[in-house]
Amino acid sequence: MRPGPATGLPTRTEQGDLNFAIFGGHGEFPRAVFAATSLEDAFYRLNKAFNLADKYQMPVIFLTDQYFADTVRTIPAYDFSRLVYNRHLAEGELSEKPYQRYRYTPDGLSPRALPGQYAGEVVLADSDEHDEAGHIIEDGATRTAMMRKRLTRMGLVSAEMDEPEFYGHPTAEILLIGWGSTHGAIREAIDMLCATGGQAAMLHFSDLWPLPQGRIAQLLPQSRVSLCIENNATGQFAALLRREAGLETSHALLKFDGRPFTAAEIVGEVKNYV
Repeated sequence: MRPGPATGLPTRTEQGDLNFAIFGGHGEFPRAVFAATSLEDAFYRLNKAFNLADKYQMPVIFLTDQYFADTVRTIPAYDFSRLVYNRHLAEGELSEKPYQRYRYTPDGLSPRALPGQYAGEVVLADSDEHDEAGHIIEDGATRTAMMRKRLTRMGLVSAEMDEPEFYGHPTAEILLIGWGSTHGAIREAIDMLCATGGQAAMLHFSDLWPLPQGRIAQLLPQSRVSLCIENNATGQFAALLRREAGLETSHALLKFDGRPFTAAEIVGEVKNYV
């Protein structure tokens, strides 16, 4: 993500594409959206993104930004044993024949086979609306059934989303909320606030859609001062919290001049409200 519109500031940073990633597209379809925080988190979470894309047969959008891309630091060696490689293809004998690429199932996930995987069975995929076998349709009943099948899987996807990282004072009066590459600056700001006696904590999101709501629904109402910190002009993540969870922070800290946040400016903003 870089500042727009159009070419904008192509060598600067922003978090302006969240709404586009979640809501943009031709029609309604299931998807997941993740954001990179630290270099280590991005490595492991991108593996999760590939796995969920295969498992739930849907797009998974992984957001980074220019600030993240420019980050350089020393990190521990990656633990490759944490990585998952599973194509989630149909296994064993077919339980129902003939094979139907878009078969109706209770969880909305049709068995996915590769062409030639089963002798004598046809794998027919289509980009138009289709019936279970993959043939183009126009009738309303099949269209409705297919849409419901696709959207059913979002309940399963929601269960795979990680709750935001909590860091700081266990009974925080000051709660800072962020997502993506603001992680380091917000975490440093928490350390600075706590070092001067403040009861501050951070909730930082990496999994953005479907929005995990448990931890923030518990902690946000308990805070006396809360800030949603974003590198965009319209408070896109704050709006997502209002829409999906009915939650609203007491203040917003928005920056959209193409520069990343620093911990000092976050602390300075917090002190305006405490």
